[in-house]
Amino acid sequence: MDSYERAQYVNRIILQFQKGHATFLNDPRYPIRYSIMEEHEIDEAAAMMAKSFIEQNEMYKTRGITVDDYLESVIHECRMSVEDKLSIIARDMETNQIIGVAVAYSYNKALQSFAENEETTQPKEALAPVMDCMLRLVEKVEQMESFNPDKTVIIDDVAAVRGEKYTGKLVGFLCAGLVKALCVRLGYSYLLTVVLNPVMQRRVRSLGYKLLHSLKLDEYIYRGEKVFSNLVEKGYHSGQIFVNYLNDNCKKLVSSPQAKL
Repeated sequence: MDSYERAQYVNRIILQFQKGHATFLNDPRYPIRYSIMEEHEIDEAAAMMAKSFIEQNEMYKTRGITVDDYLESVIHECRMSVEDKLSIIARDMETNQIIGVAVAYSYNKALQSFAENEETTQPKEALAPVMDCMLRLVEKVEQMESFNPDKTVIIDDVAAVRGEKYTGKLVGFLCAGLVKALCVRLGYSYLLTVVLNPVMQRRVRSLGYKLLHSLKLDEYIYRGEKVFSNLVEKGYHSGQIFVNYLNDNCKKLVSSPQAKL
């Protein structure tokens, strides 16, 4: 399939899922099943996500962040997502392995969880500046005109995919697209994602995401130190937050004149 045919194929599957009430679907071309994540699948999905994110992101590697460092946070996000029924897993139907994951959760749930855990659950020291960078980007969107927390969902890095074996099978595109379909089913208007990996920053644009704000990594300071300045030579120039508008009637997010600079 060329790029146009791939896009048509993905869009057709997503639209079919969006218009129905199914909790799973089988890919017509490949032995892959996509389904809404259930509670008993959280540990397997989180382990796969943590490993994928660590391996593919130089920001984590530079900070010395391990899979174990990140796993607790990913498990927590998966739990929120399962409660909201906003996560999709892809399974190889021949091996029964999870090969793709996309995890999203309502903005209000994330805010409530952060408030409840702020004093008792601190991120690992190596992970703390990464989380702070992401939080600063989200806070910029909070200041935008038309921002509506009740209509907003956050998706983690769009999707995680396991292994080269599944390259070209559109697993990441379908996982991300099916989460978007779930958001539409539930009446949300905005799907936000914070992306730190420059490859993914280019890729999310092809999924219909629009850039809202960037944070230059060579200017980012955490506790008096430019912790990410050495990443510029590796192509990591900025952290970025994007939005996918989920319906034609939702108001566009724009910077407010009263927003803090």
